[in-house]
Amino acid sequence: PLAVYAPAIESAGWTCASVILDAPTAFGTYKPRNAGNAYYGNVTVRTALKNSLNIPAVKVLQAIGVQTAQRYLRSVGIELDDRDANLSLALGSMTYGTSPMQMAAAYAPFANGGTYYAPYFIERITDRDGNVIYERETIGTRVLSAQSAYLMTSLLKTVISSGTGTRLSSAGTPVAGKTGTNSDQKGVFFAGMTGYYSSALWVGHDNYKALSSKSTGSRSAAPLWQSYMSKIHQGLSNRDILEGSASDYGLVKVTTCAVSGQLATDACRSDAMGYGVVTDYWKAGTEPTVSCQMHTTQTICSVSGLLASP
Repeated sequence: PLAVYAPAIESAGWTCASVILDAPTAFGTYKPRNAGNAYYGNVTVRTALKNSLNIPAVKVLQAIGVQTAQRYLRSVGIELDDRDANLSLALGSMTYGTSPMQMAAAYAPFANGGTYYAPYFIERITDRDGNVIYERETIGTRVLSAQSAYLMTSLLKTVISSGTGTRLSSAGTPVAGKTGTNSDQKGVFFAGMTGYYSSALWVGHDNYKALSSKSTGSRSAAPLWQSYMSKIHQGLSNRDILEGSASDYGLVKVTTCAVSGQLATDACRSDAMGYGVVTDYWKAGTEPTVSCQMHTTQTICSVSGLLASP
């Protein structure tokens, strides 16, 4: 979400329905793999993120450029080393890593309409008579448009409703977030937002000893996150993360071909190979205007998947 999809949506014209080919891919000497070596062909950004697919994330980073990702990460308080300027940044590979506090602050713009606030501990200091000696002046920096923030929140809600974070679907309050697992099983995390708070949790050993192979962000971090967040939310109303509808943010829903990303036709809908169509959000004015050129209006055989004979 931070290194790839947020900067792609904000700066490079990508959206939830953009299509990426998920297949084994070598990026020079860098050869990332999906978990379990499972690959799914053409997938949308929404599917890639909710299922935590590695190959699409690296491909999107390659398309938008590592520098674009670096600029965004630095804008939300993530510190980088010069050695982090490579495609493995898409999967969270960093020389020195980051902290749960930095992650929580970096996720907050998704939930507040696009503004980053640097984390701090002291709000106000008064003397014994109640005179204010110091008061924190909170000044935010806009890092995302309201549209991009809405799209990112929508994507991260899908992680909870049908992706790797489904253990949080019974949290009792709207949740959006992302699970994750550090390389070599040295830690797992969950970072997410509610209508009130942004919070990040990391589970691991102080000496970075590997966790059990059964430990994942979904199994280990997400339930613990829900446990303490449910207590924090006691007595609070059930408020959504972002107020208003997609149209209030200048977004439109468009049905596109799940293969080409162009406007869907009846031929796309009846594709015997099962690719079908997808309906998702686009920023108004950026939605495709050309009908799919990969599928024709000719009849497709339901057995072979090839064009039917006259």
